[in-house]
Amino acid sequence: MSGLEVVGVVLGVLPLAVKALQGYMTVLSSMKHSQRNLNALIRDLETEHIRLQTTCELLLDGIAPPSVIDKLIQTPFGPEWRPYNDALRLRLWTTCTKFEEQVNELQAAASDLRAKLCLEADGTTKLTDRRSISQQLKHGTSFTLKKKDYDEVLARIKTANSVLHELAGQNCGLEPARRHRSRIRLIRLVRGLAGSIFDALLCSTSPCPCAEPHDICLELEAREAILIPADSEDEVAKTFDFHTVMGSKRSAQARLSARRPNIEWKDIHLKLISQAGPGGPTSTLAPLPSAPLTPASPRRSSRNLTWAKSLGSMLTRTPSSQSTTSLQSSSSSQTYTSVSTGLSSVQNGSSGSTTCTSTSSMQTLVEATKTLTLSPISPPEQPMTGSVSKLCQTIFKNEKGVTPNRYSYITDAGWKFGLRPPPQSPSESRHVVTLRTLLNEKNATLPPFDYPQKLKVAIALSVNILHLFNTPWVSNVVTLDDILFFHDGFPQPPSPDQESTYQPFVIQTLHAKATAKQRRLSYSTPRPVNLAVLSLGALLAQVITGRVIDNLDMTDSMDMNSILSKYDAGAQLSSEVLEKGGIQYDSVVKWCLRSVLEVGGLENDKFCQDFYGAVVAKLKEDAKLIDDDLSNEWSV
Repeated sequence: MSGLEVVGVVLGVLPLAVKALQGYMTVLSSMKHSQRNLNALIRDLETEHIRLQTTCELLLDGIAPPSVIDKLIQTPFGPEWRPYNDALRLRLWTTCTKFEEQVNELQAAASDLRAKLCLEADGTTKLTDRRSISQQLKHGTSFTLKKKDYDEVLARIKTANSVLHELAGQNCGLEPARRHRSRIRLIRLVRGLAGSIFDALLCSTSPCPCAEPHDICLELEAREAILIPADSEDEVAKTFDFHTVMGSKRSAQARLSARRPNIEWKDIHLKLISQAGPGGPTSTLAPLPSAPLTPASPRRSSRNLTWAKSLGSMLTRTPSSQSTTSLQSSSSSQTYTSVSTGLSSVQNGSSGSTTCTSTSSMQTLVEATKTLTLSPISPPEQPMTGSVSKLCQTIFKNEKGVTPNRYSYITDAGWKFGLRPPPQSPSESRHVVTLRTLLNEKNATLPPFDYPQKLKVAIALSVNILHLFNTPWVSNVVTLDDILFFHDGFPQPPSPDQESTYQPFVIQTLHAKATAKQRRLSYSTPRPVNLAVLSLGALLAQVITGRVIDNLDMTDSMDMNSILSKYDAGAQLSSEVLEKGGIQYDSVVKWCLRSVLEVGGLENDKFCQDFYGAVVAKLKEDAKLIDDDLSNEWSV
């Protein structure tokens, strides 16, 4: 047993010890000397029990809702605590190891206390009468009722308890600054991975024998992760699953014979596996200019993170379902491949070159933390079938009636991404609808696009404008035509999981000539402006109002007069946005519109923090309230 799970044992032993002592007092009521000793022991143990509960309360305050804190204290670090794992890791930060050491000391002291009081495993005592107590005392066992015999174990409990209380108190209130540092690391990490994935896909289809470039879509997931100083970006990156969809135009004959859509879409899931080998390339994870990326601190001890595994990895970072998809197939015959890519040469917030060359002279991103005990699920080792540069031909083989269960590998500077098809084959009649079409037309095959779905789409757009900015996936301006939704073309009744239909994707073209343009920040104004944030405000306003506003259409080449006209057009929608989205949603749209004239942008640390607090956090607050209401409704 390790970590804070032990606190639950201690919290259980202390009240049981008090109960046992009270029972002994009743049996030995005629022995006044024993009564005094037992009373003193009871007071000391009750005091330490209260202090330990207060320590747990300090840890939970501001993390768990006030309505559940008292219940959580009674079941310390049980399953009910799991939703707060990341927040507790964030609060304890670098003191996790020291906290564990003191908890282990409490465990040892609690075991000694249990032995001295002859407590059974279930908390009961076999000494229930005066005769059995006297016999136990005469036999010279560990059982004792003399206060001096408890001085040492009480001193250990008091010392450890005091340190735990001090550590909890010292760390309270520091979460905002720590969360900021963690969030900036996450932003750089996702930007670097996203840019590297685009490079890998581009390399895997270059040169391409197809008549036209392929479209590639990336699912916009609201990724969250807490990164403390001991965490390695490389290891955290392995927990993220990236869902992409590649499109290929069908021939005219294929479209007519099968009456299929013009474009065939194939799902590909990618997940960072590892570096190609020692001495491979460094992954430069999209550093923001205001704060260069620094490696995580090396781990001083192999115990740094072992405490986090208690009670189902109690305080271990628990990524969301969107970011923890295992690379292990549900079918034992499924074989995975890897797209090997460098998180390459990302300078000034942009992705690196797409040159598909292997580099062997560079080092890993965080070499010092490669022995960290945070270990994601690794894919099974599978033999490779050979290098294939034309990925499009490989994944579209089923056009000829062949469904491949094995892809080969492609290389680009040494980083490997596991590549796999979806667990279930999507419908052959799958259709695509842009956000513009969704807002412009009523589609009977789609479930209602109501407020909860609009809010989830708004969150996905906002988080990914932040996470994908200045990568090949997100340029200066994001439009209604850049956002896609996939559906199977059949009518779908309302259901609690209908948000899967409204999971947005961003679309780009795998074209080498377009890559440099996508990554270059250019301005058609006398000074920098935040067109990406302005375009987000326009998107959010149109999503919540449920209609397309032509005056909010934007391009990268707008001059200042055009920008101000878009600002005015968005501001005129304030009343309608307030009516349909609420106070917080309206404040989010206003903030995005106003921020177009800010000098700082999404390449700046401080602006990213302001953006998260003013946009993402507020939208998530509303979504949490809606989710609580919906879960109650569907459970009836």
